[in-house]
Amino acid sequence: MEKRRWSRYANELKTGHKMEVIERRMRVGVHNGLAYISSPLTVHLVPQEELMTGTQSLRRKARTSAKGQNPPSSSSSLVVRSRISLPIVKDPRFALVFSIDFLLGVRAADGTVSQSQSVMVGWGIALPFSSDPTAFYLTGGPRANPDEVLCFKSLQGLRGRGPHASLADGRRDLSLAFHFYLADEAPHPSRPLEPECSDEEPEPERRTKPEIREPEPEPQPEVVEIDEEIIHEPEEEEELVPVSRREGRRAETRKPERSDPERPERERDRLPPSDGVTSYREHIKMENVYDSTVPSIQPLARSSLAFLSATSFCKISDRNGDAPTLVDPMDTRPIDIAIERNDRLATAEIVLQLLAMKWNTQEKSPARVYFTFQFFRIPMITTEILSIDTRDSILRRLQMNNQGEYPAGFTAKITIDRASLSSSEELATFLATGEVSIEAWDADSMIPLGSATLPLRSLCRRGTEAVQFYAECSVLQAALPIPARTVGTLYVRAANIGHPFSNQMDLTLSHSSSFIAYSLPSIGHSSSGKKVELYLVRAKPLSASHQSSLQRFIQSQRIDMHRRYAEILNEQNLKSIGDWEALKKKVPGSAHHESSLKRFIFEGELEAYRKARGESKANKLLAAVFKGLTVSHSFSVSLGEVHVFEFMLSNPFPNAVNCSILMDDASLSIVHQEEEWESWKRSIKHPTEEKKVDSTIFKRGLTRDASNLLYLRPNEPLLIPFKYDGLKVSSAAEEGAEGQVKVIFKEVNSGEPLSVLDLHIQKRPYALSRAFRFLADEATNFEKHIRMRDKRRVQSIRCSDPSAKVSLVQDRGGMQVVRITAYMGPALTVRKLIVFLYEDAYCHRLTATWKVEVHAVTRVDTHSVQGQTTNVQLPVYVDNNNTTAPVFVHSSSTSIRLPHPQPLELAAGARSLAVQHTSTALGTHISLLSLTSDQSLVNMYALHAHIRAPHVSSSYAIRVDSRTREPVVKRLAVHNSYSIPRSFRLVSSHPNLMRPLTEVINLPPEGVISPPLQFLPVDFSRRTIEMHLFIQDADTGQEEETYALKVVYEPM
Repeated sequence: MEKRRWSRYANELKTGHKMEVIERRMRVGVHNGLAYISSPLTVHLVPQEELMTGTQSLRRKARTSAKGQNPPSSSSSLVVRSRISLPIVKDPRFALVFSIDFLLGVRAADGTVSQSQSVMVGWGIALPFSSDPTAFYLTGGPRANPDEVLCFKSLQGLRGRGPHASLADGRRDLSLAFHFYLADEAPHPSRPLEPECSDEEPEPERRTKPEIREPEPEPQPEVVEIDEEIIHEPEEEEELVPVSRREGRRAETRKPERSDPERPERERDRLPPSDGVTSYREHIKMENVYDSTVPSIQPLARSSLAFLSATSFCKISDRNGDAPTLVDPMDTRPIDIAIERNDRLATAEIVLQLLAMKWNTQEKSPARVYFTFQFFRIPMITTEILSIDTRDSILRRLQMNNQGEYPAGFTAKITIDRASLSSSEELATFLATGEVSIEAWDADSMIPLGSATLPLRSLCRRGTEAVQFYAECSVLQAALPIPARTVGTLYVRAANIGHPFSNQMDLTLSHSSSFIAYSLPSIGHSSSGKKVELYLVRAKPLSASHQSSLQRFIQSQRIDMHRRYAEILNEQNLKSIGDWEALKKKVPGSAHHESSLKRFIFEGELEAYRKARGESKANKLLAAVFKGLTVSHSFSVSLGEVHVFEFMLSNPFPNAVNCSILMDDASLSIVHQEEEWESWKRSIKHPTEEKKVDSTIFKRGLTRDASNLLYLRPNEPLLIPFKYDGLKVSSAAEEGAEGQVKVIFKEVNSGEPLSVLDLHIQKRPYALSRAFRFLADEATNFEKHIRMRDKRRVQSIRCSDPSAKVSLVQDRGGMQVVRITAYMGPALTVRKLIVFLYEDAYCHRLTATWKVEVHAVTRVDTHSVQGQTTNVQLPVYVDNNNTTAPVFVHSSSTSIRLPHPQPLELAAGARSLAVQHTSTALGTHISLLSLTSDQSLVNMYALHAHIRAPHVSSSYAIRVDSRTREPVVKRLAVHNSYSIPRSFRLVSSHPNLMRPLTEVINLPPEGVISPPLQFLPVDFSRRTIEMHLFIQDADTGQEEETYALKVVYEPM
């Protein structure tokens, strides 16, 4: 089957195209005999001579290879550019599995690859802790392999030999040699790091064996460092170049090859490997990497579904009044876009219902929240303030309905008609691959609590009337520069209801208070249902050919007569004249009054005729000429999209002319590169359009400056490609505003216009794919690396903010990472970055749109001991115009306490505000604080608390009966070693299990008191827990002593 399929691909190739090897890859992983202990790493293989001579980089190599400027390499050895770090246990039962993959495909002139597929050509297993682990042969064919994929049928074919050739020459097809050492060992000096490459069979017995220590009784994970692997391949195999993202089309000069074939030992080979994620050219800090994992979502449990069904939420029903079909939100069946595109129900009613919110954290749980989310092209939706019922965690609106009740949940209904889409499959494609990010906010403190990601693929109706699903979405707090953590669970109900036409629905005009309705505005369509947007626009000359000025004048006169006749006898003027005629017949009274009134009517009627002919003949003639030359073209574009179209310009003169192209908008430009035009031709899906590029325009001296001069032959039509860049669309695009751009083609010598192109651009909102929100320190450089989940390769990237830098890098596993760098302003400022990802190098095919919002906060650092209460000073800036500003202090953590009652009266000017911080956990923790005044945010702080372990003065072992249901009281002696009376505060590290009954104790000089400690009942039988009792100064909060308690819970 594979052979027939590749034969079919070969027959379908165009003239000049051929199937070639795009990349050579090697996968290596640690196997325990049953499965891989971690995902195998993928690295690229390059010819050895490239590393020896220090030739071009991967990116340049890919470009020059695509142009055919690099001759095939004669080298038979491939190497890995850098070392590989693998986690492995020092145990002889662990093995390293190597596999060689070739990426085959057809490369176009612009570097894009089509019909690509990865093929395994060989694999092998090495035992790193055996007697001979560093050299072996790779095998292939119909044999079982750890990856469970098909392998190349015969490796002999790589050398060009026949299928029945023997191996009597003693040379195998593929051999692999490598060196390794443990992370805590230095490379052995007798073992060369860079062995020589040869086509001959490797001799394992001559290689120096690595020094391997005996395994410990309890093996601990180690890191094995594998140096550069050398893959010996046939000499007849052509050189393959890794493919990377296109970086412009600048000509690169090749460095001269070195005469010395032996490459000296590089300095970076002696350096220890980095633990961070790395790209081809740089290292990435792990703390700056945001790993966008798969959204945590699961179907609603039956018990939860039965509980929510008893609550009165807004009813969701289809157009027949029936309940939608219940589907599984985790359904992974493939989605047929053709079925969704040809659905007879052309209007989709998307319903998003927020049901309940449950917190699963020990921190403060807010009682009032609100949510923000953005769906498809609908602008940001902000819900009203919702309260969380403490009894059942149901979200309830604070405004009463007509029955005097607080409605449960929040329901948003979004109407999307097919007339509001640029293509019939746009919405289906978005639902199949998109998601919506629902962000939760504390309504009182205005602190972001986290976001829940809801995949939308289950909303595809698959030919049914309506579908719905219930889901539990994990709310993740990923805005802080620490690993993301789950803070709660959001219960969501989503539905997709089909309707024939939007005019049969009364959703947006409904006055019901049960839901909030939104709709997407329509874009221009013709009455036949076809889009007004076209890709080929032809010029409209006055006639087929005008050889003289007289013919052009006569033709313009005809156009002017038709236009004036239409203006005079239009509907409005005819109605005005008819009213005057009707008024004549209704004239009552004497003959004197009748004649006066008729004269007045006649003058008014004459004025109506004069008004119809108000413009001068010269102006009308000029307007008629330009109307005959003007061609209108309408299309819609959103932020980040690029619309490309072609304009057919004709020369009506029998002589050659020089044409100048004048444009009044910087967003519109001419396509100057033939490769870009050809790439766009291949991407359009209209079969009626020409796929072949007319390169005539590139041979006529078309300049790239503002003049845009063009040479036209007599009576010659010329195709000109234009592109409109939507990245420069203003903020009015959010409201669906329209823009107009004119392009004038005129002769350079006489200045006579040849044609006028009138563009009408309808600007619409962008379709959001993913949303991110981060918090960063004010007046600093914000840097974040977001690892992509999509397997599709992104070729180019752009950002809506020119002051921010975005780029694409790769990690060790070959995954693409988006790097974002932006400078943060003062506190409370928000940097909104719209990142656009494209599948091609010319930004024609937009594949995803990300929204990244970064909030600037004031950073405050504190260093303290575990359990110690520290006073932290927060800088507060109050407007000088307000003499008194009552503010409230809010915190996201229970470890922060305000010693003063609220609200606080702060004077004008800058001053500090003191709060108390007490932490019972070690390490660095980040807590958020906010100042609010009159329901507005004054400032937000990020408190970085660095907590170290305390100095334990005494240790105690305490046994507690785990079966008792009553609190158990124990006493410990507390000493006062001072010669003066002292007051101490007792703080527990586990207040949910142990707490002092007397918080503050007073001791006489050198006295002793045994305060009572209460141990609360537990729900487990046997467990040992390490606790601490912190003894602090009651006034300053400084640490005095710390008691370590080893509490053993067991039945007694």
